[in-house]
Amino acid sequence: MPSFGLNVKSLRDQRGVALPMALLALLILSTLVIAFALLATSEPLIATNQKLVAQARAVTESGLERAIWALNNPTDPNGLASPLPGTVPAPYDGSAPIPISVNGTQIGVVFVTVTNGINANERNVVAVGWAPTNAGSGSKAHQKIQATVSRFIFSGT
Repeated sequence: MPSFGLNVKSLRDQRGVALPMALLALLILSTLVIAFALLATSEPLIATNQKLVAQARAVTESGLERAIWALNNPTDPNGLASPLPGTVPAPYDGSAPIPISVNGTQIGVVFVTVTNGINANERNVVAVGWAPTNAGSGSKAHQKIQATVSRFIFSGT
């Protein structure tokens, strides 16, 4: 007479496990591929933005350094008179962009504004840098640095 009960041997048999395990592995790998594909599309944009911000910061720091140089070289034609006149000449009045280049390639422009400070030996410098430029409608970044620079006056006595 045939037995209709469960066979203990059939419960321990693993022959039908291969297909569900292969499908589960395929599902996990498909999820990973989709996640990496999404990362691959967003990472270049993030990297480009980071590069533009770093360039804008460097351009802005260059504008600040140029203003300090101009204040320290009042007799140079590109310098700036230490006691500021009533109107500051361009490009130190913020009206004209100063292009910043590296090895002949322009990486950005900076607008520099120099004004008198509270004390006679102080100057306020505002530099706003743009990378790659402030014109157009493409990807660009800008940074702003405000600084008060002082000249220490040492007495000869």
